[in-house]
Amino acid sequence: MTTSEKQPLKSRTVRIFTREDLVNHNNASTCWVSRNGKVYDVTGFLQDHPGGDDLILNYAGKDIGEIMKNPDEHDHSDSAYEMLEEYCIGRLGTDATIVDEDWEATADFHPDDTDTVADFEKCQFLDLRRPLLRQVWESNWSKSFYLQQIHQPRHVPGSARMFGPDILEMFTLTKWFVVPTIWLPIAGFLFLRSLTQFSGINPPLSELIKTNPLSLPWDRVAPVAVVQTLCCFFFGNVVWTFLEYTLHRFLFHIDEWLPDRPSALTLHFMMHGIHHYLPMDRLRLVMPPVLFFTLSWPFTRLAYLLFPTAMANGTISGAFAFYVLYDCMHYALHHTKLPQYLADMKKYHLAHHYKNFELGFGVTSKVHSRPLFNPLSLGDWSLATSPLTLLVIISKLAIRKPKDTTARLLILPLGLYLCTYAVTFRDYALGGPQYNPWNYGVGLTSFTLAMKMVHMSFIRIVPKRILQFPPVPRVDGVGVGEGSPTPEDDSPKAEGLITKPLKGTVKEVIAYVFDPRCLRYDYKMAKTFRAMERRDTSNRVTFIISTVGRFILHLCVFDLCQTILQTLPFLNLGTPNGGSIYNEALPIPLRYVISTTAVLSTGIAVYAGLEVGHNIVTLIGVGLLQLDPADHPPIFSQPWVSTSLRDLWSRRWHSVFRNYFAVLGYVVGHCVMGQVGGVLGVFLLSGLLHDWTIWGMGKGTDFWRIVGFFYLQGVGICVERAFSVLTGRKVRGWWGRVWTWPFMLITAHLVVEAW
Repeated sequence: MTTSEKQPLKSRTVRIFTREDLVNHNNASTCWVSRNGKVYDVTGFLQDHPGGDDLILNYAGKDIGEIMKNPDEHDHSDSAYEMLEEYCIGRLGTDATIVDEDWEATADFHPDDTDTVADFEKCQFLDLRRPLLRQVWESNWSKSFYLQQIHQPRHVPGSARMFGPDILEMFTLTKWFVVPTIWLPIAGFLFLRSLTQFSGINPPLSELIKTNPLSLPWDRVAPVAVVQTLCCFFFGNVVWTFLEYTLHRFLFHIDEWLPDRPSALTLHFMMHGIHHYLPMDRLRLVMPPVLFFTLSWPFTRLAYLLFPTAMANGTISGAFAFYVLYDCMHYALHHTKLPQYLADMKKYHLAHHYKNFELGFGVTSKVHSRPLFNPLSLGDWSLATSPLTLLVIISKLAIRKPKDTTARLLILPLGLYLCTYAVTFRDYALGGPQYNPWNYGVGLTSFTLAMKMVHMSFIRIVPKRILQFPPVPRVDGVGVGEGSPTPEDDSPKAEGLITKPLKGTVKEVIAYVFDPRCLRYDYKMAKTFRAMERRDTSNRVTFIISTVGRFILHLCVFDLCQTILQTLPFLNLGTPNGGSIYNEALPIPLRYVISTTAVLSTGIAVYAGLEVGHNIVTLIGVGLLQLDPADHPPIFSQPWVSTSLRDLWSRRWHSVFRNYFAVLGYVVGHCVMGQVGGVLGVFLLSGLLHDWTIWGMGKGTDFWRIVGFFYLQGVGICVERAFSVLTGRKVRGWWGRVWTWPFMLITAHLVVEAW
């Protein structure tokens, strides 16, 4: 190696590294070693080493002081040491730590003051006697050393300076009462604005600001508007708790993704690093108004983009109000003696500073410490949401360029791979069986997204949004049910139907993706589902009250079924770890009576649970988003009155995935085996979906029992069809029920035992 090639290494700025930095450079492409506290990058010297590169690589990422002076290996000359100095790139910083895994907070905890002179001499990090921000900007630390030191809390009387000039310094210091003084009036104004908009009183903003609130026509405020505004307000509270956790963990603690540059370290230090470095600084415990405005602006814009203006104002009002609670509580957790619950929260939060900064990201609640949130990494969350992002891209391409499938087909394999990877290689319950439903949910969502991706990758016709439906026939004032007379015109050109092709805007694409039943895009599907509606969709208040009643009823039914399952004589049935529906200790007749009871309870629980979820979505859509009640028809149509398997599965059981099964399963199966193949293809796809979700729970698949159950349903429907052809009579009436329900209860043993 020539002198000119070595010179750049010699002239580099000497930096401070950690042992973690050293250990991470342990191969031929980047080989570092240390000696006497100095760090050397000897990558360029590997090929020139007289003893060969293997001798150095054996000690890559390690200290070589002892081996270099070991006479049994090779006693190096003074010139070898001089040559080694040419490759010096920095030195190792201190390994001393202040945080302790055994640390426990006390009710009157207060840290000792830091000896600023001794601390700087020992750590060579920040001199607390001088403005801090410039020191970070001009630093020569590695990112690893910066993060190691920034999470070792110090304490000084008063507040350390960030800037030299006073005019800049004042923007970094905020007393706790500034937050409620500024943001509570804004939250109150937005709440008032939301209430007037829900009531139809919508004066211009300039007039509302000048108007005395007492002079507004409060007699025109409807009770339902008060309920809607309060629901939006509390929804905003929930949104803030999510943002509190997300911003804290994935923005303020973006340690893994933080670039190793002084500019990035300076930005990190300004936003959150200084709080971890000086956690008891009274004037830096609440967010400066300028910083909160900057961080909140994109989220408020997003709220106005996604929601109606009235709901957006109510939601932002709730979020701002809960932010005030958050910041004031944050101050109290550091500096106030608190009652028992808040005292526990104080210990929990201070442990984030003085024990383990990678846990305990919540301030107002410990809910974020559960495995759903913590300690899943940003990569885990990105992986779980990436298939949805790709689906939106594919859908946008399909709407914008329906004839060109090339780009969509190129993206499709990546999307399918991410759906598979998210389910099979990640445990979102983190080994806790009580949280395994999250894995089930990720599996169900991933398979649904995969089906939608395949569908959108091949369509060549732009979807049309239905702007106006034809009148739906009513029978005795009630919506047409299954088996009732229906309109003869099934064509998309029904009289009174108005549609409009999608243009491919982000809002349109998101609305299309999140409408699995295509209620606003497929007239035949929409007509079928709307005919199932038995609630009064012409009156919003009546519709909401009816939906609340259905929600309470189905919640009670679900709880009753869960109680029955847990009281049956089984081992672990109805618990997170699961169990078998067959109790081998019981005689055979009783054993199967009890297993059938378990099967029936499970089926009813599935029905009630899905209804509860759909009722919640309906209340949010109709009550808060002000959507049309007619766009939220039920997903079931009295399955207990089914008179045949075909009646049960094609009309009465839940219809969430019917569109996907028809487009993918039936079409593919029909191409292979005609009509029989189409029916079997639908149930085969349904079986694969349910088996996939079981796989995601980390206990492998149960292909033969789960897919076998659904496949048998297809076989049963084919048998019914053959009976109709041979006898000229349809399977229906009481004899149809005698056939349907024993068949269902017997075959359902397969899938319930697997679940």
